[in-house]
This record gives sequence, structure tokens and C-alpha cells, in this order.
Amino acid sequence: MDEQEKCDWKAYVHQYVEERLAAAFEELLSAESTERLATAEHTEQVKAEVDAYLLKKKKEAREKARNKEGFETLQDYLWHLTEGLDRRDVYVPSNLSVQTYSDVMSPGHLPQKPTLLALAVGLRLSVDEADTLLHYAGYSLSNLTLDLIVRCHLENGIHDIYLLNDILAEEGLPILGWKPR
Repeated sequence: MDEQEKCDWKAYVHQYVEERLAAAFEELLSAESTERLATAEHTEQVKAEVDAYLLKKKKEAREKARNKEGFETLQDYLWHLTEGLDRRDVYVPSNLSVQTYSDVMSPGHLPQKPTLLALAVGLRLSVDEADTLLHYAGYSLSNLTLDLIVRCHLENGIHDIYLLNDILAEEGLPILGWKPR
């Protein structure tokens, strides 16, 4: 495995968490007095406020993405993303079977999150596009290790599903798609 093609996901996770917490605390500091934050009795309340703030920002981003895209269903959004592509050019790099891909594209079908993550990698989506794709199925990119590893690869333009699956397997996480290479 070429080191340049690997995403240093552990460093990415550390930076991701630090940036999110710093932004949340900066927002709170600008809205609240520093005296309130300095007292130990408000620690739990501050944690709750940070969590609520992060959740609010995530919901706002999802709603903005949905309004911007304007598609009614997951399948509508997928048809948009795959326009002009042969179906083989979608399911092979996503490590999906033909049957799974057909099921995903069937109106009203709600695929599992790992299937959509595999599609996000195979379709070479950005993080925002992947999150929008997940949103249409009622999911989102979370702070779980699997999601952060996928996010790291998408942000760094690494769209090799087999490389990603090797890393997931090394970490004891489920692979994306239907078969190992």
C-alpha cells in the first residue's frame, strides 16, 4: 500500500475533534461570560450546551444541503449523481453486487448506511455530497470511528474502496460493500 495513498485517519480524528470542540467553545465564549465557564458547577451544563450547539449546526447544514439539492428521494439524488454513468461504473468501484445496486436504485428502497458509504467512496463524492446522500436515507456522517475513517478518505480524495476496507479490517470494523478483494 503506497503511503501517499493512505489517509492518516488517527491524526485526522484528533484534528477533527479538536477543531469541532474549539469552534463550539469559541461560540459559547462569545455568547457567555468567562466567569460562568470558569466555575466547576457549570461544567456539565457547558458540555450539554456544546453538544446541543454541535447538533444544531449539523441539522442546519443538512437542511441547507437538502434545500439546495431539491431532490425528493434518495433515488432521485442517486440518479442525479450517476447521470451519464454505466451502472457497472457505479457498483464495481463501490464494491457492491449488481443485486444490491439494483435494490438501492429501486424506488422506496432504504439501504443500510454501510451500503451508502460504499457508494460515496465509489462515486468519488465529497464529504458534503456523501452527507447529503446519507441524509436522504435518514443517516449522517457521525463521530463513530468508521464514519471518521471514511470522512478522512473522502476529504483527502482517496476513493479506493479496497484500500479503505483494508484499513477498516485492520481496525476490526466491518468492510464496505459485499466482498473482500
